This record gives sequence, C-alpha cells and structure tokens, in this order.
Amino acid sequence: MDIQENIRDGLREISVAITVPDHAEVFIERNSQALDALEHVVRLMHGRDATDRVAISVDVNRHRHMRLERAITLAQQTAERVRATGQAETLMAMSSQERRAVHTTLAAYPGITTESVGQEPTRRIVIKAAPIAE
Repeated sequence: MDIQENIRDGLREISVAITVPDHAEVFIERNSQALDALEHVVRLMHGRDATDRVAISVDVNRHRHMRLERAITLAQQTAERVRATGQAETLMAMSSQERRAVHTTLAAYPGITTESVGQEPTRRIVIKAAPIAE
C-alpha cells in the first residue's frame, strides 16, 4: 500500500494505492462499486471537522488511474473530431473525478467547450465546438 498526500489550492489530497495480487476483480467489477465502498469507508475512518478540506481517493491495482487516462485520451480524440466536424459529441457516462479531469484537460483546447448533462450514475460530458476568440 502506498499513501501520498499533497496540498493544492488549500485542499488536502490523500491518495491510497493498493496492490492486490489475487482477486482484484472483486474491487473493479460492477462499475467499481466495491472500490467506491472501500473509498467511502476510508473517508469515514479519516473523519473530519467542518474546516477540514480533504479529498481522499483509493485505487486498487491502478484501475482508477488507467480509467482516468483512457477517459482523457478518448476526450482528446473526440475534441479533435468535434473541432474538425463542428458536430457536438457525447462521451460515455463517467465518475465525477473522470468528468472533472476531462473538463480541466479540454479547457485548454481552443474552439472547444464542455458541458456535463444528465443525472448520476449516467452523467456524461458533451463536447461542443465553440468560436475561437481572436
């Protein structure tokens, strides 16, 4: 197990990376529900008061990390296609962490805007063409 802690913009971020040699699929099947539950338990164990700004994430065998990388790569490819065609495209449903990373990444793309639509657990990002500021 590897625990890393960072402070960014006044937010304390704690990342717990667990390597499970056998039966990791228990944590990642069924849309990572067991992994989400484990993360919730870790947050409850951490506890916090009203002034504590902390984000806790738990990953097993880099599953979430790889999902996040795939989501960003897909979003970048989709943004290039949207930029070329001018046609909006909707990505697959993503977790709030994945959506946040995609919005942040694509914010640097001129001529592209993003918008989250729908309700959990099927909330998605729509990538649209936008006029390029001169």
